Amino acid sequence: MSRTLLTIAAVLCLSACVNKAATVSSSLNQTAAPERFTVCRNHGCREQIPVTLDTDTWRLISNVFRDVQTAHEERIKVAGAIGLMERLVAEQALTKADQARNVFYYHNTPQLDCVDESVNTTTYLTLFAQRGLLRWHDVGKPARRGNFFNGLPHFTATMHDRAADLDYAVDSWFFANGENAVVLPLATWQDGWQPPPG
Repeated sequence: MSRTLLTIAAVLCLSACVNKAATVSSSLNQTAAPERFTVCRNHGCREQIPVTLDTDTWRLISNVFRDVQTAHEERIKVAGAIGLMERLVAEQALTKADQARNVFYYHNTPQLDCVDESVNTTTYLTLFAQRGLLRWHDVGKPARRGNFFNGLPHFTATMHDRAADLDYAVDSWFFANGENAVVLPLATWQDGWQPPPG
């Protein structure tokens, strides 16, 4: 294989996600409940692992949203609750060792790509909404940016601030398993936002 082809292959493995809009849509948990939902893993949601959270474990999530008074506070809580959900499901889903972004991988590893992350985060947001934990936001469909000509393809979960009529990206792909997701205006995310170095 030529050096150019090796470079292209490395970029695709190490950077953003490939264009899998159909996979994202078809993998969303339509009937998720804390007692029974699935978590994507193995890149592009190749595997969907069944997960169960008992009442005591779910109470940890509910407590995150206690005393939220504004939509802004709710977004901060969502960021932390997504990280907590990742930690709570990691043992069952075998995703504890997921690293930030995409690293070089072989199949059947705990590494998640942005398709896995956007589907999982949408599932978690749906669970929050079903249990009445989201008072200011509705869960949106995953969004996409990039098409190789204006950046590599990448997906994120979204939610909508009803009062402000503003969409937000909820992206956990930039960080390792269990770290807080980033929540920011979707327009900013679609303009190519990246976390600051360090």
